[in-house]
Formats: sequence, C-alpha cells, structure tokens
Amino acid sequence: MLQMEADSLPIALEMYQNAAAVDSANGDALRGAGLALLLMDRCTDAEPWFQRAKAVQPEHLQGHIWLAQTHAKCGDLTRAKQEFQAALEIDPNSREASKGLENIRNFEARKKAPKASGASTSP
Repeated sequence: MLQMEADSLPIALEMYQNAAAVDSANGDALRGAGLALLLMDRCTDAEPWFQRAKAVQPEHLQGHIWLAQTHAKCGDLTRAKQEFQAALEIDPNSREASKGLENIRNFEARKKAPKASGASTSP
C-alpha cells in the first residue's frame, strides 16, 4: 500500500473497511484501513482503526509503529513516544521504532533550545 498511487488509497480503504466489517478481529484489515487513512493525511480518522487493531493484536510491532506515527502526525508527541516505546518492548532492535523515538526527542530538544540571535557581539 505504501507504493500505491494516492488515488488508489480510497479503494484500498474501502476494501479494508469491508474486510473489518466481516471480521472485526481481523488485525490486518484494521491496520490496513488505518494505514490507508494515515497515507491520506487523515490521522484523526486513522487513530481509532489502529487502536482497534492494537486491542486485537497487542504484540504486533508494525501496528504500534503506525499508531505512533499517527500520534506524531496528529501532534500528540507524548502518545507517539509511548507507542514507539511499546514497539521497542516487543523488539528492542526495531530500527523504525528507534528512529521514530529519536526524531521526536531531537525535535523536542530543538524546540527547547534557545534561539541564536543574529546580532554580532564583536567588540
């Protein structure tokens, strides 16, 4: 789905939503719907789908990563960090989770750093 054309995403979304309607415990369908929505920049719509998938399959690594990315995209960095941490508890070697957590921490550090002034301090 990550390599699909943007205009194909609504079709994929409908397919995954239909599969989830048939089997509400189908984690792949739930995550697929969430991912389609996330890729369409509809993070607030994607989040409940990923939450449902997490309830069905709490140990699914990629599900936690996509949920973390959804939280980050929606601006909830605290919850994004929690989900990246949950992913790292499942797989401490997950490069994607480690990188996501590092990116958030770097962003937060830059945000807290004092702005450099453009004024010269030459004598």
